[in-house]
Amino acid sequence: MATFAFDPEAAATYLQAAQNVSGELASAAATLSAALPSEAAALGLGTIANEFAAELLSVLTGHLGALQGAGADVGSYADGLRRYDTATGDVDGTTAEGLTRAGSEMQA
Repeated sequence: MATFAFDPEAAATYLQAAQNVSGELASAAATLSAALPSEAAALGLGTIANEFAAELLSVLTGHLGALQGAGADVGSYADGLRRYDTATGDVDGTTAEGLTRAGSEMQA
C-alpha cells in the first residue's frame, strides 16, 4: 500500500510558483487586453485590411480568453494548495497538542 507524505517545504515552493505564474498570466492578459485593436481602427483601410483586422481581433480575443482561463486554473491550483496546507497544519497542530496532553497526563 502506498503512503502519502505531505512535504510543507515543497508545498510552499509550489504555492509560490503557482502565485508567480498566475500573476504573470494576469499581467499578460491585461497587457493584451489593453493592446487589442478596435474594429473601428480598420475603417477606411479597404476590404482586405478590414478582413485582416477582424481576423486578428478574433485570434487575439481567443488568446486573451486562453490567458485568462489559464490564470484562473493556476490560481485555483494555488488556492487548493493553500487550503490543503492549512488543513494539514491544523491536523498536525491538533495531533501535537493531543500527544503533549497525553504525555503530561501519563507523567502525572
